Amino acid sequence: MGNDGTDELAGRLTTLLEKAGRPGTIEGLVRLSGGASRHTWSFDLVEDGERQGLIAQLLRGTSTLSGPGPVGEATMLRAAEAVGVRVPAVV
Repeated sequence: MGNDGTDELAGRLTTLLEKAGRPGTIEGLVRLSGGASRHTWSFDLVEDGERQGLIAQLLRGTSTLSGPGPVGEATMLRAAEAVGVRVPAVV
């Protein structure tokens, strides 16, 4: 990747995905947008030769991947899915 912070972010994503039981390699990390409250990144997670496209959102003004916003949103998405609403999968 490069000296634009993507190496650090790829490392953090790798650690979080390993903790979630999804070990693999991060490839193609690209910043998509910078909204009012979040930055959006796309990347591929490569596990055992299988490639899956994923999206990560970071709270604006931080380089962390945690915080009350995304955690609350993930909980809401899982609850909606549990009652039959079609939502993106939360990893």
